[in-house]
Amino acid sequence: MMTQHNESSAVKLDNEQLMQMAQLISQNIAPVQAKQWEGSHILVNDYMTEWLEAKHGIDIVQKTYENYEGRYRNHIKPFFEGKTLMDVSYNTVSAFVKHLKAKGVTDSTIHDIVRVLSIALNEAVNVRELIPKNPCDGVHLPKIRQKKKRPTITDTEARKLFEVCKGHHYWIAIPILLMCGMRKGELLALTWNDVFQDEDTGQWYISINKKVSASKGKHTVEKFMKTLEGYRNVAIPQVLVDLMFYYKEHTQRNSRTYIIAQKRQDKMESTRNFNRTFTRWKEKAGITKPISPHSCRRAFATRLVLEGVPLEAMKKQGGWKSDKMPYYYADEAQTDILKNKCADIMGQHWAGQFVPVAE
Repeated sequence: MMTQHNESSAVKLDNEQLMQMAQLISQNIAPVQAKQWEGSHILVNDYMTEWLEAKHGIDIVQKTYENYEGRYRNHIKPFFEGKTLMDVSYNTVSAFVKHLKAKGVTDSTIHDIVRVLSIALNEAVNVRELIPKNPCDGVHLPKIRQKKKRPTITDTEARKLFEVCKGHHYWIAIPILLMCGMRKGELLALTWNDVFQDEDTGQWYISINKKVSASKGKHTVEKFMKTLEGYRNVAIPQVLVDLMFYYKEHTQRNSRTYIIAQKRQDKMESTRNFNRTFTRWKEKAGITKPISPHSCRRAFATRLVLEGVPLEAMKKQGGWKSDKMPYYYADEAQTDILKNKCADIMGQHWAGQFVPVAE
């Protein structure tokens, strides 16, 4: 009897310990569950509106904000009306993708829309901890056909462009674009204060620290870039330095703040007017293919790849974040010649090592 009583006490004691353990586990889990389920009280559209306004003017430029807001207003908002953050699952987002496809939205636009939703929900997971995971993760999206690359500018075409723009009040644009590879918005935002010489080395640089952005017909100078790599000091060759200061003295008469300035006023040129001017130069030069100012950036990358410039140097000079971008910009038709070097190396290495058997 004593043995049975002891065994019963032991079992009772174990049960009490289990109850205590269960209470401890419950206490530890409860805050986590509550935190995860905070999203059950917040509507997707309320969260998206708040998220957009929080980012506006802080870490996204006006043009990006308008793109995000348009994707939300036209597509995300109608579909997710009345749904809370916790209502949205993998299946919900998959249904959203099918809904967009059925509406006839293009594949590339579907990618953009889901990307906006995913960026917002990532913050709901990782920053505000409103939901346990991003329901966009792993959702299947339609495949996008690779976009046709914009054409580059050949050396012959570059010389033709320069010949026809010589008499223009910002003819320096062509040499700067070709030798520095900067984006159009970066070029238009340049002031003479951005040009400087290193006192120790004597090397000249152009500081890229802002850009001109167009939104609803209004042009503004924005002093922050999409990526940290966008902020950079571009080393410029002496030939360009000489051209720029000749231009400053003889064309601008030392009377302009902006390097690419308006003819009659000391103001920056608009992207619209610059595009029109470039198109006139192209037509006057007899160039029929659809080149643009951005084609100069492709010519820049092509030349660096052909010359075997180290990848890190290309990225720093061009303001690229990804290792792939310099090679993506480079023109395949011109860089295909590099394959010949591969053949030469293989030929030199294996020469004389494979001797056929005499028959």
